[in-house]
Amino acid sequence: MRRDKIDIWSKGEVATYLGELAKAGQIKKCTHLMLEHGHANAYYPRCEKKWASRVNANNVTTDITAYSAPSSYSWPKCPEDCPHFIESENFISSVSRDQYDGWDEEVDVDIVAVDEEEPKKEEVMSEFELNDEQLAKIKEEVSHWQDFLNLTVGTLSFTMGLATLSLNPSSFFAWIAVGFLLILIFPNLKKWPPTLNGLKEKKNKSERERIIYQGLMAEFFGFKALAKNFSAYWFGLVFLILVAAGIVEKIAKYFA
Repeated sequence: MRRDKIDIWSKGEVATYLGELAKAGQIKKCTHLMLEHGHANAYYPRCEKKWASRVNANNVTTDITAYSAPSSYSWPKCPEDCPHFIESENFISSVSRDQYDGWDEEVDVDIVAVDEEEPKKEEVMSEFELNDEQLAKIKEEVSHWQDFLNLTVGTLSFTMGLATLSLNPSSFFAWIAVGFLLILIFPNLKKWPPTLNGLKEKKNKSERERIIYQGLMAEFFGFKALAKNFSAYWFGLVFLILVAAGIVEKIAKYFA
C-alpha cells in the first residue's frame, strides 16, 4: 500500500487510494461509499449510511489552523457484517462521486437499475439536503472565509495604509499596496466556501435547491451580514483606498 502523501485535493487520487484500501480489506467495494467536497476544497471519503468507522490518516497534508488544509483527516473502515453493503460493479466510478455529482451512465446500469429499462440520469441525481450537519459545515466554511478577509486582508490593508502615510508620495505607494492586495486575494478566491460554491455551480438545480442557495447567500453574505461580519475587512480596505486617493492626507492637513 502507498506510503507517500495522498493529494486530497484530487478526486481521482483519493478514489484510487480508496480502491487500494478495498484491496487491502479495510473497506468494502460498496455503492454507499462516496466523496464529500468540503472544507479547503479537499475531498473527504464518507459512508452514506454512516456505518463505517474512521481511521486517522497519517498520509495526507493537514494544517493545525485548518486554514490551508483540514486540521484532521480520516479514512473509512467498513464493518465485517455491514447490513447496508451493496457491492459496486465499478467501485472507482461509484466512490469518486461527490454530493454534487450524479451517477455515470455505466454505473447507473450496473448499480441503480432495478429492471430491464435503464433509468434516466436525472432520476438518480442526488439533491442537496440542508440538515443540521450541512448547516454546521457551511457555517465553518464561511467562518474561515471571514477570518481570511478580516484578519488577513483587513489587517494588512490598514497596516499598509498607515505605513504609506509616512512615505512620499503616499498615494503612489498606497496604490502599489492595493495592487499587492489584489495579487494576494485572487489566488485565494478558491477558498470561497466550497459547499456554497458547489451548490451555485450545480447544473439543473431544483426549485428547492435554488431557494436554499438564495437563502444561504442572504444569511451569510447579505448587506447586514457583510456590514456586521466583515467590518474589519471593509474598514482596512476602505482606509487603504482613501490613502491611495489622497483623501486621508488632505483630511490630516485640514486638521493640522
